[in-house]
Amino acid sequence: AVFLDARSPGDYARGHIRCALNLPWQSFEEYMGRVWDEIPDDAWIVTYCDGEDCSLSEDLAKELISMGYDKVRVLPNGWTRWREAGLPTEKGQHHVPALRD
Repeated sequence: AVFLDARSPGDYARGHIRCALNLPWQSFEEYMGRVWDEIPDDAWIVTYCDGEDCSLSEDLAKELISMGYDKVRVLPNGWTRWREAGLPTEKGQHHVPALRD
């Protein structure tokens, strides 16, 4: 599965699921073109954000589904749950490919 972090780039840089791509919901149009080529066509996509009341991951998942992707799931309260489970995390920004012409 490919994990998509729907939080802001700053939150992502402070810590995220290892190998997750940052696709902030509030900058969807800007980031979508940068990360989409990194996602294999047959991959499951798991969106996440943080906090019980955070709906960014749900909004992102709904948008992806409306675009025709059916292998999309949401990990509710994902960042907190992932850390509490002791699963792999990392900090910093990953290189994001430049927008293609």
